[in-house]
Amino acid sequence: MSLRGIKGGYSRFFRALSQTVKTSQNSPEEVAPNFPLRDLNRFDGYHKIKSDKAWQKRIIKREQDIYKNWRQLLHPQFSAWKRDIFKRTESAVNSIPEQYGDYFYFSESQRYQGSEPYTVFYRLHVKTGEREKVLDLKDIPNITDPSSVIFDKIKISDDHTKLAFTVDLENNERFSTGIIDIFSSNLINWVDNACQAEFDSTGDFLYYCIADSLNRPYKIMKRNLKSKFLKDKVIVEDHDDTHYLEIGLSKDKKYFIYTDGQGSSTVISRQESSEDALISLAEGATGNRLFVDHIRDYFLLINYSADTQEGVKIYKLKDEDMDKGPSAWQTFIEPPQEQSIEDFDAFHDFIAVYLSNGMESNCEILILDLNTKEINTINVDDSIGEITPAINQNYNESRLRFTFTSPLVYDDLYEYDHKTKDVRLLQSNQLRGPEIVKKRFVTKRVEVPAHDGESIPMTVIHSSDIRFDRTNKTIINGYGAYGLNLDLGFNIGNITAAEKGWVVAMAHVRGGSDKGPNWHLDGKLMNKMNSIYDFLSCTEYLIAKGYTHPNLLAARGESAGGMLVAHALNLRPEYYRAAILKVPFLDVVNTLKDTSLPLTLTDYLEFGNPFEDEELFKLISSYSPYENLKKVEYPGIYLDISIDDPRVPSWGSLKYLEKLRDISLTPLRIPDFGNKNIFTSISSEQGHFGSTSNTENLEKLVLEYAFLDFMMFEKEIKST
Repeated sequence: MSLRGIKGGYSRFFRALSQTVKTSQNSPEEVAPNFPLRDLNRFDGYHKIKSDKAWQKRIIKREQDIYKNWRQLLHPQFSAWKRDIFKRTESAVNSIPEQYGDYFYFSESQRYQGSEPYTVFYRLHVKTGEREKVLDLKDIPNITDPSSVIFDKIKISDDHTKLAFTVDLENNERFSTGIIDIFSSNLINWVDNACQAEFDSTGDFLYYCIADSLNRPYKIMKRNLKSKFLKDKVIVEDHDDTHYLEIGLSKDKKYFIYTDGQGSSTVISRQESSEDALISLAEGATGNRLFVDHIRDYFLLINYSADTQEGVKIYKLKDEDMDKGPSAWQTFIEPPQEQSIEDFDAFHDFIAVYLSNGMESNCEILILDLNTKEINTINVDDSIGEITPAINQNYNESRLRFTFTSPLVYDDLYEYDHKTKDVRLLQSNQLRGPEIVKKRFVTKRVEVPAHDGESIPMTVIHSSDIRFDRTNKTIINGYGAYGLNLDLGFNIGNITAAEKGWVVAMAHVRGGSDKGPNWHLDGKLMNKMNSIYDFLSCTEYLIAKGYTHPNLLAARGESAGGMLVAHALNLRPEYYRAAILKVPFLDVVNTLKDTSLPLTLTDYLEFGNPFEDEELFKLISSYSPYENLKKVEYPGIYLDISIDDPRVPSWGSLKYLEKLRDISLTPLRIPDFGNKNIFTSISSEQGHFGSTSNTENLEKLVLEYAFLDFMMFEKEIKST
């Protein structure tokens, strides 16, 4: 799951489990290398920016003045892009009720005192049809504006009398949990710093996960909701800084399941007589991820191993063998050839397995009937996109819900009926405004030859009438880290750009898991340069095949993807006219040197510890964007910095910015519109994933495209 960057999968409306971290305010603790540095140049003339607040303030003040000048320059482009992006708006769609126990639960969008929409939850009784409000954040005493709160998830007690909800009140990824009495709507309990919560079978006890000072979930507690005087009980406490505890319920509600993010899994029976006895299903290994569920009389497990060569499988562990560990695991479901398992949803009578097929074609769902052993598959759309499980909370349900989204499909909700084997579209959420006509666009996947003979998939979106004469404005996106895939869902910026004649490309470079677990292994640790070379190969492909020209080509990277793009600029600045670096990870060596930061130790799993291995030190030093800035002409760069970013320390971006302004050459290949065509937006409120205001996030997107459009001013481009 993501720790720096895009939020990862396996989330559920009721049972999503988040792993969040926050930048430390403690004094830095830097690692001393275990090898001599006599041959390694470690002079860093901007090192003091990290701790020199006055220097930081001078940079921020200067950039704010430059920002104002750029906003004036960009006004025509900003106005045009804002008009085109904002001409489509989200409809206030109410969810379709879904049965859970004796109730149908659903949500509706509402506004509070003219604020942006937020979600209110309701339910209908199955027999009486009585409608009740379940949760409205404006009724919670310590929430002043419900639209400014980041809502995470809700959990319902088995008897449907209580509800637990987790929220981030300050956009700092610090979650708190509230418990309300549904019938009275009263807030009956509140737990600060609790990022996950589950009820016991009686609803009288709450199991919750507490985060430490670095926002690492490390302790599972048990609270008696009937007493304000009893001390909370510690169930599990884990002081390994690379572990991030998660707690959830099995689908049949027989077990609490907690994992540590590194392959360990332990269960606790929900029976009142269990006395919180812990039963270990698997011991972890560095780089492993384990997902567990329980149905009937056995556990289901997916083990994403760091060194797997066999592909991901679903294993079965019988209840009577639960204390025997992996030796008792039985292979239960193997994916079809050339496909990999992404997720599964288990019911009493069938299992739905979500498959991906190495980017060769589209996603599908495999259905296994647990009684007849019959297998069939579901495909809902012939376009490139993503399938995501819906709530599916009812264990005995015969119907499965899932959503489909793609570059051309905003959000469709489907339902599969296991009794009839029928699939029907329940709801197609449409944007208000001009219709998106699919036949006017092309969404395709191309294969790009890499430097080492590997084939790199790249998704390309454009209007159906473009010419391949190197005259198309183009943006190429990349990420390539933590085993995370680029988002293939709907993006209003991408579809608007395609309407305006742009080509939008997404390079599925190594380091993600787009072609399975080994795709991640081939782009991490000592293989990290593969990610960057792949991105450059995809760039060269777009130029060679006539999609675009270097004067019309922009690159975009966010978070760890910012590192990817920024070093691509160091290696081949002449390939690009402009670039977007959004909350980027730029000062890699010095960030990994500081173990007081919340992500450093877990980042060693992705990048390695450069201070224990000289070869890793040399490698990371060779691709860290800050370390490798050169005295060359860079393309125009829009740098988006979040001062209070809980995942990427802002001092790294400020160091990069200061060095870039000092060392880069005055532009000659393209005009210098001012300040070496470096445009910086600095925010103290947006966090790592943006503002809590959707309008503000869209305006940031508008600003990105306005900058790119401005840099690609009209000029004759030779087609040779």
